[in-house]
Amino acid sequence: MNVVLGSMIYIYINYIRERVEEGLSHLHFCFSYLVWKSRSCCL
Repeated sequence: MNVVLGSMIYIYINYIRERVEEGLSHLHFCFSYLVWKSRSCCL
């Protein structure tokens, strides 16, 4: 029982970490795009 629970928690944590990393890279891309747009707009 404990082994099953431990593996489920491990898979769940890995899944959350992957989603968080995807979200962060997406946010970084959006932020870079906004900075680039504001620069090209101001120049």
